[in-house]
Amino acid sequence: MRYISPAALVFNNDEEEYWIEYSTGCNAINTSKNLAKFITDNCGQAIRLDLLKNKVAMDKTLSEADASVLLTNVCVQALGEPKSGYHIATQNHPFLDMSQGRSASVADALIMSSYVKEYDYPAIELSVESLKNVAVVDAVNLSIHELRNSVFYQFSLILSGTFGVRLHQPAFYDEETNYHQVELLRKSIPSGGARHPTECFVEIHRSPMLDAGVYYFSPTKSELQLISRELPVSSDDDRITKSDANWVARLVLCTAVRRSMFRYRDPRSFRALLVDVGHADAQLSALSSYCNWHYTSRFIVDFEYAKNFSDESSDDGLPAFSIGLLEGWN
Repeated sequence: MRYISPAALVFNNDEEEYWIEYSTGCNAINTSKNLAKFITDNCGQAIRLDLLKNKVAMDKTLSEADASVLLTNVCVQALGEPKSGYHIATQNHPFLDMSQGRSASVADALIMSSYVKEYDYPAIELSVESLKNVAVVDAVNLSIHELRNSVFYQFSLILSGTFGVRLHQPAFYDEETNYHQVELLRKSIPSGGARHPTECFVEIHRSPMLDAGVYYFSPTKSELQLISRELPVSSDDDRITKSDANWVARLVLCTAVRRSMFRYRDPRSFRALLVDVGHADAQLSALSSYCNWHYTSRFIVDFEYAKNFSDESSDDGLPAFSIGLLEGWN
């Protein structure tokens, strides 16, 4: 027995032309209407391999090479064949040509619909156990005069202007089009599909106002949530000790990987995660410079940093990709 992969998508246009696309990146394969209907009707269903071969052989639109690709690489996989975790995570993401217009948009909506029916969408921000919450002033409420006269306002601008929420879009479902819109956050920095997987942990090493410790910046609440009073030992300790700044903080940018992979199921998502972190890092640098603070960062991969800070760390991975040192003077 074999099964038709649910990742195979069947398209057609107004000229009654039919073709199949798949997540392997193979070129689209033109098929007859009958074969297209057969694949659509049996998507995800167990089917006899000889019956499938017979259907493919009867399709006169297929070349011998396309028929071979269709059978071996596109439509069928051995039932119960072991798959790697990477394959499982990416196998059902089709490569869609969005320039096709409405048909591609409809197919994309159907894909998302199947995802949210099968799994819960990841939380839009982390859930942490907070020992103490410190309100951070929203960047949109800060004037140039306030920034000139308050170092805390400057600190708020740097964090809120990078990670603060600008729009909180609730989830909804449109029954007429079967369209699922998952809950999303919009921020000042760009992010592919508004997934915003980058999260910020703030280590306060020196401050005239805040207790030392590790904080999580909550985008929706605009507050620093104290999650540990113990600061981790790091390679920045010597530099922190020698700094003459009144404010010294390490900003550790971690990535909630599942937040993007849930949507894209694509090996290219990793590249998108790095770009996402890069946007956040650049925004931090720009706002720090604007406030006459000093910010330097380096790229680093640390899978262990956040494992004790969040319930999501085990599912999302939550690796640290960038660590920056932020210094401010009264």
